[in-house]
Amino acid sequence: MNKAKALRNTFISVMRRYFLLLTLLYTFSIGLSWPTRVQNPLSEVQFQNPSFVGTWRSGNFAYTFFPNGTYVYSGAIGTSGIETKTAEKGNYTVDGDKLIIQRHSGVIVTSMNYSQDLEQETRVYLWRLGYTQIGLRLRLLFPDGRPQDFYLSEQRVPATQSPIRFAGLILT
Repeated sequence: MNKAKALRNTFISVMRRYFLLLTLLYTFSIGLSWPTRVQNPLSEVQFQNPSFVGTWRSGNFAYTFFPNGTYVYSGAIGTSGIETKTAEKGNYTVDGDKLIIQRHSGVIVTSMNYSQDLEQETRVYLWRLGYTQIGLRLRLLFPDGRPQDFYLSEQRVPATQSPIRFAGLILT
């Protein structure tokens, strides 16, 4: 009987160790499945009270956010044959992790004398602020998942905006 009892106790001890090992492996595998910074472009720290006031640049494009809740967006792209410029203005609001841009007016012009007025439009971006080697970055995530990074280039802006003079046109 004692031999059977000893064998039973040994079996229970081995099973406990096996169960503990399986539990640890399972816990570790759950940790591996969490998204990493590479997988999730919005994993940076989100500030409690974001202040977008200032000019944020991404290549030849820039948003300027004013303290009164208005913004101006402008940019240009070009090739050897044509240059295209765009400008718009409107209002912005922040609702949690969403930046809501409401365009009131805008225009696209090209070097080929083409001009198109932009209609009113509302766009919603997921956003995150974070620090990089370059400086403070605003990452906007488009609805299709593409991120675009804007870097703070000027924090001092006028309290209100004046009409935009752009390519011979005035946006009011």
